[in-house]
Amino acid sequence: MENFTAADARRIQIATADVAGQSITATARQLGISREWASRIANAPETQQIIASLANAHLERLYDLFDAALTVIERAYRARRRKVLNNGEIIDVGPDHYARLAAFGRLVQIMTAGRPIPKPKEEKREDGLLDYEQLRRVVDKLPN
Repeated sequence: MENFTAADARRIQIATADVAGQSITATARQLGISREWASRIANAPETQQIIASLANAHLERLYDLFDAALTVIERAYRARRRKVLNNGEIIDVGPDHYARLAAFGRLVQIMTAGRPIPKPKEEKREDGLLDYEQLRRVVDKLPN
């Protein structure tokens, strides 16, 4: 059995809290450390390795949960709003756009998890002119 230091134990606590969905701020408060320090530990390669090890130990369950999550998102894309009238009758009032947008947000989170965020391409105008932001960047690069 390996001997763990206090720092190792703290790293495991932060990794476990991260996997459980607890915010870095709440974790830092619970451990009595600064949010910046907790964030640094949470994003360290060693902590990410702990999280990967936790996930690897439960891959079969994760596959099942992932499939279930996609099913829920798929159903949410078809969500409809219903209203109960005074007489108790339930009527369909159309698509539930909030549920559909929330489902889309979750799908985007799943699709981008663990991937770097791409930098937006700088759009160039066809007329060759610069917009204000592009001009400001050019001017900022000029020597004083």
